[in-house]
Amino acid sequence: MANGVNRASHCPISPLQNSCYTTPMTKLLPPLTLLLATSLLVLGCGRSGAPLKPSEAAVNEAKANNQPAPTPPTPNSQNPDKPFILDRLLQ
Repeated sequence: MANGVNRASHCPISPLQNSCYTTPMTKLLPPLTLLLATSLLVLGCGRSGAPLKPSEAAVNEAKANNQPAPTPPTPNSQNPDKPFILDRLLQ
């Protein structure tokens, strides 16, 4: 109650209307959206560790399960070893 007037009795239901709120939601929404987008961008750019080749992952899984390690694939005429364009980024 300020100056004998009950402000709650004439406040609008929506917080987007500016009559009873000191900081309207329309002024808070852009900075909060920017903060959320920036935090998602920063969190999404990280990498937990070096990527494993599928053969290395199979060897690690076999060791964890106390099984013999599988033989790594070898290139042959039916399965040539062709490097991918993005392989240089991982090395």
